Amino acid sequence: YTVDVPAAIGALLQMKDELDVFPVDARYDFRTKELSPDKPGRRIDAWATLGKMDDVLARGAPSVDAVVEPVAAHRTAAQLAGVSTDAVLGWFETKYARDQKHAARSFNLGLAASKLDGYVLLPGETFDFNTTVGPRNEASGYKVAPVIAQGELVDGIGGGTCQVAGTLHAAAFFAGLDIPDRRPHTRPSFYIKMGLDAAVAYPTVSLKLENPLPFPVVLHETVTGGMVRAEILGPKRTRDVTFGRRIDEVVQFPERDAEDPKLPKGARELRQRGIPGFKVTRWRIVRDGPFAVREHHQDYYPPTAQIWRVGTGPEDPKFEAQDDAHPEYVADEFLFISQGASVKGPHGGDMVESRVPGKTGSYGWTVREGFAKETHGTRAKGEKDAETHEGID
Repeated sequence: YTVDVPAAIGALLQMKDELDVFPVDARYDFRTKELSPDKPGRRIDAWATLGKMDDVLARGAPSVDAVVEPVAAHRTAAQLAGVSTDAVLGWFETKYARDQKHAARSFNLGLAASKLDGYVLLPGETFDFNTTVGPRNEASGYKVAPVIAQGELVDGIGGGTCQVAGTLHAAAFFAGLDIPDRRPHTRPSFYIKMGLDAAVAYPTVSLKLENPLPFPVVLHETVTGGMVRAEILGPKRTRDVTFGRRIDEVVQFPERDAEDPKLPKGARELRQRGIPGFKVTRWRIVRDGPFAVREHHQDYYPPTAQIWRVGTGPEDPKFEAQDDAHPEYVADEFLFISQGASVKGPHGGDMVESRVPGKTGSYGWTVREGFAKETHGTRAKGEKDAETHEGID
C-alpha cells in the first residue's frame, strides 16, 4: 500500500477543523464576581500524523494515532489571582437606537461587547481589540447592519462594532491607559464626540490599549437599555484626566447626483446628507498627585459627500421624497471633558464638560458658513437641538 498524500492531508485537515479545541483564557465573571477558570485546548498536527502512516502500513496496523499537541491558555486563573474591581478608573457611555429598524445593529453591539467583557489586562500588557473580539462574520454570529465604507454608509456584516470599540477607547482614555494604536473614522460618528471614537475593521484596523499601571485592570462593557457603557476597573482611582479638542479647519464636502430609475423623472431625494471634513487637535492631560503629563494629537475626518438620487423613471404624482434622516452634523469648536478622583460634576458625578459652540456648534451652521444650500432642511424631521450638540444616531 502507498499513501495518496493529497487525499490523506485533505482528510486530516478536515478532521483537524472538527477536532481542534481552542484554549479558553481566564477572565473576570461579573455574574459570579470571581475569575472564570481557564481551559486548555488541543491542536492536531496533520503533517506529523501523515508522517506516521508509512510506518503503520509497513507494520500492518489497522489504525494510526493522531499527533495531538496540548495548547495552554494564554491567561490562567493563577496569573490573574488577586485582581480587583473595587474602583472605576475610567468610564464612558454612548447611546444606541433600540427600535426594530436597528435590531441587527443592537444585536452586534451586545455580541462584540460580550467578547471583551471581563478581560484582565496585566501590567505592561497590550490589549488588541481584533484579537480578542475576533472576526465579525456570519460564522461568529454577527448580523447585517450599516457600516462605513469609503465614507458612505452601506450594509455589511458586523455593523455597530465600532461603537463598542469607540466607547472602550474613551473609557481607556479617561483611565489613563496608553493607546498605541487607534484610528479615527472616515466620517464623524453621531454617537460619540470627535477625538474619542475608534474605527475597527477585522483584521486590518484595530484598537490597542496598554496598561502602564502597576496592577491589573479589568475591562467591563455592557449594552442595555439603549446605552453602551464601558468601564476600566481596578483597586483605586488616583488620576484626573482631561480631554480637550479644538476644531482647526473645516473642509467643504463634495456634492453629486446619482440617477435612479426607481424615482420619477425630475424628482430629487437626499440619499446621504453631506458632512464637512474636520481637522482637529486633541489633548489629554493626566494628573496624578503633583505630577501631570500632557499629550496632543491631530485627527482628520475627511468630508462625506452629499449624494442626491435623481429620478429618471416614469412620472408619479403621489411620489414624496424620503430624505436621509440624519440631521446636520454639529460639533463644538472647543470642547473639554474632565473625569477623575477629584472631579466633582454638577450632579454629583465624576465628569465635567465645558464647551464653546463657536461657528460649528449649532444647527444651521453649514448654511451660514456657505457649506450647504438651505434645501431639504439641515436637521431631520422633528429633530431637536442636542444637549451636547454632537447628536445621537
